[in-house]
Amino acid sequence: PTSVTTVPHESPLFSPQSTTQPLTTVAELTTTATAPTPLTTTVLVRVTSDEPFDRALLNSTSPEFTNREQRVKHEFEPIFKKAFPSFLRLTVIQFRSGSVITDMNLKFMMDMLPEDNNITQVIMNAVTTFNITSVDVRPTTDATT
Repeated sequence: PTSVTTVPHESPLFSPQSTTQPLTTVAELTTTATAPTPLTTTVLVRVTSDEPFDRALLNSTSPEFTNREQRVKHEFEPIFKKAFPSFLRLTVIQFRSGSVITDMNLKFMMDMLPEDNNITQVIMNAVTTFNITSVDVRPTTDATT
């Protein structure tokens, strides 16, 4: 003898499609591990070059400022990358008169921060189109992650 069991449609365990599709949804969870950001520090560097000062360099939106900023980055970033494996980036802050004084921030990984005199030597010995007459390195106390 065979027996038949009937389940009403109102049953919370079944739906009318229960014979063809399960009610269970499977979601795949993916996690991504991120490496911790290294501790960095910024060093303020003032480079004086014996060149005529153009007052347009005082305006950070002027073409003169932008062109000189790009020139500084184009010439110095490869030098810093080669000399200091911990070098991350260079940011021009401003240009001032007194010939041309370039204030820039150099960002380094904290665990491999070069000595001030090493930074000065690298800049003074660099082969660039700037006629560098002096360098002043001023480390800051702002360690960031």
